[in-house]
Amino acid sequence: MILAILLLLAAPAIDFGFGPIPRERIYPSVTNRFGPFHWIHGQIYEKETPVDIAFMGSSLIWGNINTPYVRKELSSRSGTDAEVITLGWKWAGYDVLLAVASDLLSERKVKTLVIYDEGVDSPEVPHPHSQRIVRWHDDPALFSSLTAGQKTTLYAGSLLGLPRQTLTRFRRDLPDTGSIYHDGVGNTLDLSLTSGAWIDDAAEIQPREGFGIHPLFPEDRSINPISYDAGSADRFSFLEDGDESYQAAFAKRLFELCEARGTRLVMIHLPTAGERLSPEIPVRAPEGWFAKDGPVLLGIPPGELFAGLDAASVDDLYKDGRHMRSAFQSAFTRLITPSLLEAHGQ
Repeated sequence: MILAILLLLAAPAIDFGFGPIPRERIYPSVTNRFGPFHWIHGQIYEKETPVDIAFMGSSLIWGNINTPYVRKELSSRSGTDAEVITLGWKWAGYDVLLAVASDLLSERKVKTLVIYDEGVDSPEVPHPHSQRIVRWHDDPALFSSLTAGQKTTLYAGSLLGLPRQTLTRFRRDLPDTGSIYHDGVGNTLDLSLTSGAWIDDAAEIQPREGFGIHPLFPEDRSINPISYDAGSADRFSFLEDGDESYQAAFAKRLFELCEARGTRLVMIHLPTAGERLSPEIPVRAPEGWFAKDGPVLLGIPPGELFAGLDAASVDDLYKDGRHMRSAFQSAFTRLITPSLLEAHGQ
């Protein structure tokens, strides 16, 4: 019995000894209930063109940024057909974010990667489906930087994911194409629909809600986003702890990866309804992350963004207080895009 338990615990290391399963075999085995991973696989492994801007993260950045609008604006400015994509999935976690970003940056040249302050509720806990995507041996530098407890957490996740991944040694997984997301080439989650859908063409949004226009955010309303630096630090507030957490280790490793790959990293703050009265931008991360070699930080003070709106009006902009409805998604994207493109062009 003891021997069986020891063999079970050693299984991830034993499996690794046979040679790691290629990362490109990972994504087809993940059900689309957790995100459009067959589409993400295609963007990473089936395309070779450089990416101008890649948005990446959980459903908040997936649903709150209108990627086709950013692509249209960047194409107009550059005079080229810009490549702007979003790779998004359910639930927040820097561990999954690092794994997907590492794969994308290994396969395609990415000029700018845009993430958001994920605000993980339990920073010592892995992402709910990390065992499907994150493996203990994929990043030796990360693994060596973890505490003993954090290494155990990561290794345990690999143990949970081992049965499914072991099967890929003997047969390939067919992509899960049957899901609530229809298989287009777009990359914006539209929350004006109850089920959610892929939107690739801005014209598809226009008949429903008026692309880029919201009655509370007319086109002539201008709000300047703020970029964090020494002169603007008092316009932001930050978490006072969490810099040594499990999730923080993955976030800081992502910063190192982007610097090594020559990819500009931008973190944006996505406002929630509960922040309506905040005069500062409440960043869900420690201030130390934004030192000299950290990401560019952009945001709009919620108190300015929602000025003149009561609580009910702000609530109506969201599906659940965090995920923007498509009309507000378009309005927020229009407001933040000029600063994003400025950061991209630096």
